[in-house]
Amino acid sequence: MFNLRAHESGFDCVMSAEVDNVDLAASEVRRFLEGRGNVTGLFGIEIALREALLNAVMHGSYGNPAMSVALRLRVDEKALRLVVQDQGQGFSWRDETMQPPPPDESKGRGLAIMARYFDRVRFNDTGNCVEMLHVLQARD
Repeated sequence: MFNLRAHESGFDCVMSAEVDNVDLAASEVRRFLEGRGNVTGLFGIEIALREALLNAVMHGSYGNPAMSVALRLRVDEKALRLVVQDQGQGFSWRDETMQPPPPDESKGRGLAIMARYFDRVRFNDTGNCVEMLHVLQARD
């Protein structure tokens, strides 16, 4: 399942918790933002979004295609907001660090990547929803 509902200022997407849908969602976000022409840093935005979606699919939903992941994109003249939410139990985000792990670690880079490419990263109390804010540069 991959359902997308477009709005003038973005879109809402609900998808089954499958890794293939991460690629579809990232492509839709890139296409929408490229069409706007006022969002810079698309590479970092896409990498951070992929991390958030993969976390939701693999950790929040355990890769169970019967579960869903929601993505909301909103953009205006000041900021881009991406919200990713899964149906899982969440995680203790207060216990996590936004710093990258040691180089020899094979996991744990997702939160650091999100923090690197977005100006603000917030979680709901449960830890199954992340909101990422990217402030847009003023145009001359």
